[in-house]
Amino acid sequence: MVTGFNCRRFAGQCIESLKRQVDPRWRAYIIDDGSTDGTAGIIETLCRDDHRLTALPRVGNEGACKRRFEAIHEFVGSLHDVVALVGLDDQIMPSCTGEIQAQYDLGFWMSYGSWRSRSRVYQGKPYPAEVHAANSYREVRFEATAINTFSRWLVDEITPQDLQNHDGSWLENCTDCAFMFPCLEQCPEERIAVIKNPIYFYNEDWSGNTLRRLGRPNKTAVRDFLKTMPKKRIGAGPQS
Repeated sequence: MVTGFNCRRFAGQCIESLKRQVDPRWRAYIIDDGSTDGTAGIIETLCRDDHRLTALPRVGNEGACKRRFEAIHEFVGSLHDVVALVGLDDQIMPSCTGEIQAQYDLGFWMSYGSWRSRSRVYQGKPYPAEVHAANSYREVRFEATAINTFSRWLVDEITPQDLQNHDGSWLENCTDCAFMFPCLEQCPEERIAVIKNPIYFYNEDWSGNTLRRLGRPNKTAVRDFLKTMPKKRIGAGPQS
């Protein structure tokens, strides 16, 4: 699931990085969240002749949480499929989908990992055992960094209310956290993979786009709000 708003400058690079994947077991749904800068037209053009790519232009800017949630339920039919969250301003390395699939072939239910940017490389870190035991992911530093992936069946336990504010509006800040917290809470420690190889390229030059639009107080408020949400219970695993 690739989402973005006003990413005209970066959309082409993102989509080309998808096309360079070595492992062929993937497809991408590319969601333009009501951009006003022509992003949707670029997506349509680049997806036109590639059956692996589906352009999903949307009217109005409603945030990645809503767009991802709706698209997963509409387009990802098999509960055993793997969902990966990608920003339209970012890129993935050629080995990305293959390395992700390898984790699920080993029996993991979700993964997060390591990334690189123009100026640094970030190494993904596992949560401490006591955090797993207490299911306290919301109370500690968020470690589940890009690229975020999870089994489709985990989403069936995520409700719109898990991704919405008190007033029913969809969260626009901290959207990766909003999806990953309920996924982490459903998985026993041994089913969570941390990918050490940096297979995601994070666009630090555009990373503050949402922050600039909504302001830091909004981001802080969303982070605090997510800490108060009801936790999910560890699941029994995929049901056939």
